[in-house]
Amino acid sequence: MEFGRTTTIGYDTTASYDPLFAAQLFSPIGFSGSYSAGGITEGSRTDNNIRYSNRTGPTYYGLSYSLGGVAGKFGAGSTFGANLGYEAHGFGIQAVYYSARDEVHSGGLVGANPAGSALIGTNVGALTLNNDEDVMIAAKYAIGNAAFKAGYEHYELKAPSDPSAAGATVDYFGYTGTLTNTVHPTKTNLYYAGGDYKFSPFFDVAIGAYDTQTMQSSAVAGGNQWQYSVLADYNLSRRTDVYVGFMY
Repeated sequence: MEFGRTTTIGYDTTASYDPLFAAQLFSPIGFSGSYSAGGITEGSRTDNNIRYSNRTGPTYYGLSYSLGGVAGKFGAGSTFGANLGYEAHGFGIQAVYYSARDEVHSGGLVGANPAGSALIGTNVGALTLNNDEDVMIAAKYAIGNAAFKAGYEHYELKAPSDPSAAGATVDYFGYTGTLTNTVHPTKTNLYYAGGDYKFSPFFDVAIGAYDTQTMQSSAVAGGNQWQYSVLADYNLSRRTDVYVGFMY
């Protein structure tokens, strides 16, 4: 059991099943909390969380719920997560669900990033308020020094259950920002595959390919983005390593 500020179940699954080991610089799903609406930092860690994770033999399972902590709105800001998985004999598979209510987000993947929304002084610019919903299925298989990984994630950003006043100014981790309610839902599919090979106990090379597909809908333009990564890592000691990576 964990209480308080914890990582989410989905974030921990991503770290284990991402071909690039959730490298924040070289993996689009590793950027500090990609799970919860693919690329949104706020989904990696949750405050006021109650989390239970366990395993029975090769079966893994977990549940989490975070209290919103918004006065007068019991469910606002709350999250729910669950997972069920199996790992044995080099094979692993995990299914994860995550939802969040009335979450404040930043970043271009949330929607259009208006001009002037860049960080200026203590003003973080444009923020959005929405409900999140995610499902992810990921698998991996290790044979000898090689490991293969693949996954699928579907996430939706929808109108918030408790809309904020238009143009409201809110605190965002010590910064201020202008809040806009999400109106038109955005649905995205993410596919990824890759793996790594350990040439020695000290030297490992990983590769991965990621296809992020935004589905066209009312007031939302469709399209997809391909990303390819390679990362070579050499461990000088238990505490020190050097690496070189490239992402296109």
